[in-house]
Amino acid sequence: MSFLNLSKSAIKRELLTLFFLNPERQYYLRETERMINRSAGSIRRELLKLVEDGILTTEKKGNLLYYGINKKYPLISELKSIIKKTLLVENILKQEITKHDKISTAFIYGSFAKDNMNKDSDIDIMIVGEPDPREITKAVMSLEKKLNKEINVSIYSKSEFHRKKVENSQFIKDVLSNKIIYLKGRPDDL
Repeated sequence: MSFLNLSKSAIKRELLTLFFLNPERQYYLRETERMINRSAGSIRRELLKLVEDGILTTEKKGNLLYYGINKKYPLISELKSIIKKTLLVENILKQEITKHDKISTAFIYGSFAKDNMNKDSDIDIMIVGEPDPREITKAVMSLEKKLNKEINVSIYSKSEFHRKKVENSQFIKDVLSNKIIYLKGRPDDL
């Protein structure tokens, strides 16, 4: 099972991230080439290995061969968890967020944090601090393209977040009562 050796192939990591972020979608070769910006030959080799390992399935539609997650793969839940925890998504978000020094706390909440994503799910991020909104917008647009997922960001100053928490804002209460994944800061910072 070559999937266990994820660190050796950046293309495999990028493909698995793409497929597991969008588990209901199927992609054809040229589509994956555009999305992860790698050569078709390299992508084809990795796709064939993933099909051989049983992680992906193929479906012919017209002249195109589509690849998608094999939902009957025996270790699908474990693999999804490994990919979510160790591969690109959280790391990409964390790298981008930590670049901004005026962010004191940032975390993912919602369906991604609860491991409850579907094809229509977005990634919700809460930022507490005083970042430049233009920089955040630019970063989010880049991340959306890289991850092929819509990203919704809520930004609060520290004082505004604290006030909403004290006032028992239903939204803040709901967010904090569910699972969250910290990108920057700790629970004590809130």
